[in-house]
Amino acid sequence: MMSVSSGWGTILGRHIAFPWWLFAVIVSLFTNPVPIASAHSYLVRSEPSAGQLLVEAPRVIQLWFSEEPETRFSQVQLFTTGGTAVQTLPMSIAPEDPRVAVIRLAPLPDGIYTVSWRAVSAVDGHTTAGNFPIGVGIGPETANLASATASDAPSPLATMPQTAIRSLAYFSTSLVAGAILFGSLVLGPAWARRQRWLGDASAIPASTITSAFSRLRRIASAGVIGGAVAALAGAVVQAASSAGTGLWETVARVTDLTSPIPTLLLETRYGQVWGARMFGLALIGVAITSLRGADAVTARGRQRWAVATVFATLWPVTISLNSHSAALPAGIALPVVPLLADWVHLIAAGTWVGGLVALATTVIATRTTDRTANIAFIGALVERFSPLALACVLVLAITGAYQSVILVASIGALTGTDHGWGLLLKLGLVAILIGLGAINLIWVRPRLRHGSTGSVPDSGNAGRQVAILANVVGIEVVLTVSVLVIVGAMTQLQPARDAWAATTRGVFREAVAEDLRVRLRVIPGETGYNTFSLGITTRLGKPFTEARKVALVLRMRDHEMGDTELVLSPRPDGQFATGSGVASMAGTFDIEAVIRQDGRDDIRIPYVIDLDVPPMPTTSSTTSPVGKGVVGSPGAYATPIAPAEARALRNPIANTVVSADRGRLIYNQSCVTCHGVTGKGDGPSAVAIRPPLPDLSLHVSQHTEGELWWWVTNGIAGRPMPAWRDALTDDERWDVVNYMISAFSPNARRTQ
Repeated sequence: MMSVSSGWGTILGRHIAFPWWLFAVIVSLFTNPVPIASAHSYLVRSEPSAGQLLVEAPRVIQLWFSEEPETRFSQVQLFTTGGTAVQTLPMSIAPEDPRVAVIRLAPLPDGIYTVSWRAVSAVDGHTTAGNFPIGVGIGPETANLASATASDAPSPLATMPQTAIRSLAYFSTSLVAGAILFGSLVLGPAWARRQRWLGDASAIPASTITSAFSRLRRIASAGVIGGAVAALAGAVVQAASSAGTGLWETVARVTDLTSPIPTLLLETRYGQVWGARMFGLALIGVAITSLRGADAVTARGRQRWAVATVFATLWPVTISLNSHSAALPAGIALPVVPLLADWVHLIAAGTWVGGLVALATTVIATRTTDRTANIAFIGALVERFSPLALACVLVLAITGAYQSVILVASIGALTGTDHGWGLLLKLGLVAILIGLGAINLIWVRPRLRHGSTGSVPDSGNAGRQVAILANVVGIEVVLTVSVLVIVGAMTQLQPARDAWAATTRGVFREAVAEDLRVRLRVIPGETGYNTFSLGITTRLGKPFTEARKVALVLRMRDHEMGDTELVLSPRPDGQFATGSGVASMAGTFDIEAVIRQDGRDDIRIPYVIDLDVPPMPTTSSTTSPVGKGVVGSPGAYATPIAPAEARALRNPIANTVVSADRGRLIYNQSCVTCHGVTGKGDGPSAVAIRPPLPDLSLHVSQHTEGELWWWVTNGIAGRPMPAWRDALTDDERWDVVNYMISAFSPNARRTQ
């Protein structure tokens, strides 16, 4: 017969240790820096919008983010084309919406400017950055904003240290919750009913159970220490990430109260949650200390373990407060429910994962020379733990399904994003864990119960039962720890719902021509300023680099406005792109991609896209007088700038009744559908145009005849106003100008 030291130790040690190679394989999938698909606090829109041309300098710039930015570490700056920062007032948060960042400006000279932003989420602490151009007082003939398109790509600041810290926090939570709840709900009750399981109550000495409780306290203490280490390391990494400084530089300046770490902990929401987390750890530490000599088998001991249980289950809420569930978009019904679901999910996961560790430790701690008693008591532990584990699995399934609906929301997001694939891997491991739990519940538990009720198994059968249990528990521990690592990595990724929305944002079309695959993307795919990009690859997937010219020719189906050509510039990522506001009217557009190569015919690929009107902003902190351009109000009309030579043009056609009448006929035929009969921009097609059309009864009198004629002749870049130079003669365009002056200018002068 095996000895206690060599027999049970060999069986348990060998079978619990061998599955850890699985852990190394699974964790190796996450040992590289974690890629971010896109931002957590990403830019939703701005006012002025990306690429907008303004006749007058804005006094306010507003940026709408998906999450509330932390004012102490977020910033919005304005730069000239030479890279000089424009002096502004510090960034503030709009009082009516905490997700809107605002900077106020002094008067700006004409020019092209870049709005650069860096946002640190006040909810989960993730950092993103981007930039976009605007033009002030620069007319469409001189502004070159096409090559300076908007960007909201986040900085790659989520790295392996942050993943490791988050995983350590989860594992520490599991050790604390699992060890304390196992002592309260499993070991204590099982020992209290030892007479039923053992027959002979003295078969396992009380000192052995005291030793088992002592091990549980040490496990919980290790969890508290791990939680404190994770919190401290997390604060350092978060401060460095938020401030954009190095780790060592951040630590070296910790004594300076204006440095990143004190600022983070004393002046931000992250610091408030961090303080609550450390306070909770201190309470748990005190509770664990009080458990010395208080096993959960006496009334006094049960009370102390119950208090420790309360602290252990309350503490995870401080982790949920910095999770994805705490950063859900506005409009979610009962927004506290996702937070509660995440908290309950953490408790259930911690009880299950930590309970497995506690079960394995307790089985080893309570082994004695009486093999029958050992089998019986293991059966008692499994009898108590299995229903608890089953309840945890059910809770995890319910809360996990709810969180998936909120954070994933679609099959495409599940299979088309890094966060979604992480979730699939996590679910796969959980499915294996459920299967292993079923083995314990259906196979091991009944046989251990049978062995504990008087039918003494032989040594070989007892060894097999212990080996099965050891194998199952060992694999379960490895897989659950792997799940925690995966979850730690997932917290550094944008939720699948948002990542998928960013990936599928805009209009996407794909076509094959000759030996090329050409992908057209229009972002945001709404009327107004858009980024037009073409991804060109060979059939083998290699980037196409032999194009001499790549262009898009746009034509609107519903209105005859002629063709507009956009020449696309090559980008480092192998795509060709440009920004333009040419598609400013809702409707259907025919777009032809033209790929020109030396020595070959042009490749022409037709696409058809539909553009809708974007929702109008509902809040604004500033107003804009009509006809004075955009000064910060969403949707206001920005008056274009005509060149100096246009302003000096003299009308060669006298403003007579005859000339104005000729102009009226042309206006009614070609212009009234948008501008309306009275010129107020209320024609039948105007409802689909953003920004709104100008009120000619106010604008005509503010401009010279030459300016009006120049706009009719050349159109207005970035707006649905087409160029009429090919459709109308010079004299006909002057007739239209005469009609507008006579009809819409209150002080019209006409030659009789």
